[in-house]
Amino acid sequence: MRIIIILSFTYLLFACKKEETIAQIPKIPLPASLTTLKSEHPRLMLTNERIAELKKLQSTDPVLDKYIKAVIASANSIVTRAPLTRTLIGPRLLDVSRELLNRISHLALAYHFSGDKKYVDAAVANMRTVCEFSDWNPSHFLDVAEMSNGVAIGYDWLYAYISETDRTFIRNGLKTKGLDEYKKIYETAWWAKGDNNWNQVCNGGLIVASLAIAETDPKYADEYIPKVIANLPYSNKFYAPDGSWYEG
Repeated sequence: MRIIIILSFTYLLFACKKEETIAQIPKIPLPASLTTLKSEHPRLMLTNERIAELKKLQSTDPVLDKYIKAVIASANSIVTRAPLTRTLIGPRLLDVSRELLNRISHLALAYHFSGDKKYVDAAVANMRTVCEFSDWNPSHFLDVAEMSNGVAIGYDWLYAYISETDRTFIRNGLKTKGLDEYKKIYETAWWAKGDNNWNQVCNGGLIVASLAIAETDPKYADEYIPKVIANLPYSNKFYAPDGSWYEG
């Protein structure tokens, strides 16, 4: 099923920039570094314009149609799964973090292509569950990064369909258990300038989480996006010259 997500995301990477008006939470002025940020949600890899394009394309693209139906089928099974629990395997919460990301990405896409609110309800329930955890296991920081990624995508992709109460709860969880944990260690974290996948996963989670809530909490994106952009090449350089990756 992981390949379905990857291939589905391939269709979503090239998003449009046109502005649309949707319900917004109160904003504060953005710093100069964020003035070009797309104001409405969704804006992370997916936009309302791109969703409309993909819906239209689905009727003529059998490959896309197959993937969308597979994503919806997976989302149907996710709706009935037991709530996630903060259960570590050894020192890691990574399986739970990845399951959250898997659930949210399927549920959010399923909602956009079906309009069935049960997927929104399930996504919100999953995000609220992990935001109620005591923490996201910062001692193994991949866990924080993957969880931040999943919660941020759910918050962004389903923003217009989530109540203000749930938005606030999820946003606060993303800050206290995700972004604030980044702030505690980023300047000394070995992975920040690392040369393996930890750099990409941890810095990637920071980018996504920061941008998801930038209109209400711009300090995270303003401070860390420039640092992440500077640090990603320490690992990304290994894709040269042919696009392969030494970790497989």
